Amino acid sequence: RARRLADLLDGTPGIRVIPPETNIVMIDIEREDLDAFVLVERARARGVLLTPFTATRVRAVTHLDVDDDGIDRAAAAIRAAVGSPS
Repeated sequence: RARRLADLLDGTPGIRVIPPETNIVMIDIEREDLDAFVLVERARARGVLLTPFTATRVRAVTHLDVDDDGIDRAAAAIRAAVGSPS
């Protein structure tokens, strides 16, 4: 499911997704007007919990109880959070 999340996020303008080797997806923020802490708060407001790893990287951890629909919703929420105006 981490690979599914990474695939769904891949190509989102403003972020770069590190291909996962485990259930952890690392997301690098490539926009100057967005940082990890803002992205985490925007995602939280949409029901998705992320962890700031550095000022420009967040960590998403998939859980075995989250099904494909949940992954799809999480990806949509993260994409929306990245695309939100500053």
